[in-house]
Amino acid sequence: MELAYRVGVIGDLETVIGFGLAGVADLHVRRSREENLAALRKMVESGRVGIIFVTAGVAEELEPEIERLRERPLPIIVTIPDSRGTAPKVDELERIIRRTLGAKIVVGEE
Repeated sequence: MELAYRVGVIGDLETVIGFGLAGVADLHVRRSREENLAALRKMVESGRVGIIFVTAGVAEELEPEIERLRERPLPIIVTIPDSRGTAPKVDELERIIRRTLGAKIVVGEE
């Protein structure tokens, strides 16, 4: 039996529309902190979402909760820039690779 996980997105309207056009169905447009947190919890608790993309502004707003959830193997929560270019403080992909492989991957010169 093959497991199939879905993708979730929580962010600004433009980012969410972009992911929706790409076929992502688990979407939440940024609203109040409480609504954003409820959407995040719903995606996590569903057990169907394997990766959740959260825009930088929402990630800052929900930082303590997201950090606790990152201790779990799934879902993987990745902070991405929003449509206005607000970037995350930390390169999440590097963080995930380092946690998974136990080593830093360097491409090119550092």
